[in-house]
Amino acid sequence: MKKIGGFTIVELVVVIAIISILAGLSIPIYMKYQQKSKVSSYALPVVKACAYDAAGVCQELQLSSNTSIDISTLKNCQNTIVPYGSLTVNLSGSVICQSDGYVNDGTIRGILNGITDYTAICILNNKGIECTVR
Repeated sequence: MKKIGGFTIVELVVVIAIISILAGLSIPIYMKYQQKSKVSSYALPVVKACAYDAAGVCQELQLSSNTSIDISTLKNCQNTIVPYGSLTVNLSGSVICQSDGYVNDGTIRGILNGITDYTAICILNNKGIECTVR
């Protein structure tokens, strides 16, 4: 009689266990990556537009002294519903304009509802505007 070769049940169970462990480790990492990419794609452009709008207002007004401006009054700084779902970008922060028309200090944050681990943030100062996802 000829013996037919194949895998034993123990070998198959070990392979399935290894695949399960790898999937268990990679799925949470993938979900975090997916959340960060949503914030980068939807919230960050809105926050950048708000930051540039605030910097433009400082240039346009050229106030006589350092003055804080309310970003909620700016056109590009409104809470926004993004496409492909019911995700809302909620903006908060404040900007202080210098008398020479430049931004002295400011921070603008954009939070995508449903995502708590990542926030889009723009920091404004004399050196310019730095936007990132944290």
